[in-house]
Amino acid sequence: MSEAEKLLLVEEGRAVARGPAGKGWPVMQPLENPRTLFCFPWIFCVPLPGIALYILTGFSMWVLAQVLLVAFLIVGLPLCCCRVYLWFWGCWPFFWPTDVYEKILYLAHFNSVRSHVPPNAGPEFMPVSGLKPRGELAKGLLDYALFLRVPFATAEEFGNVDVPHFAP
Repeated sequence: MSEAEKLLLVEEGRAVARGPAGKGWPVMQPLENPRTLFCFPWIFCVPLPGIALYILTGFSMWVLAQVLLVAFLIVGLPLCCCRVYLWFWGCWPFFWPTDVYEKILYLAHFNSVRSHVPPNAGPEFMPVSGLKPRGELAKGLLDYALFLRVPFATAEEFGNVDVPHFAP
């Protein structure tokens, strides 16, 4: 029996021992050439990519953990602080038991009101020399009214605008 036939029988599980174990028990017989199942001389190259992949995977996981930590510190920690700040509004003495959306709207409105500079109607902001000459204002029909003609939004006393349009 050739070595290839023995390998085929072993792979199919049909190798039968002719010894004391009996006829029907499958036993793997030793091969004459031990190099048959191994890719000798390439067997030493198999662990090297595995080791390199193991090291590369470990390093990439470490880098991913560091990136996630930095992302949490940059994004997550301020969001957590804001959430806790909004949560404290529901406690005593404020007791404003609303949802986060209403609190954020309130903060946005409060910020926009506080950030506006009061208008200055003094001579440095609206000089008399900037007034348009006296005349008829350009008027147009309103879409939602019957034959109502109003001045365009750009037809004001200060500045020159060539293309008139309605204010939204």
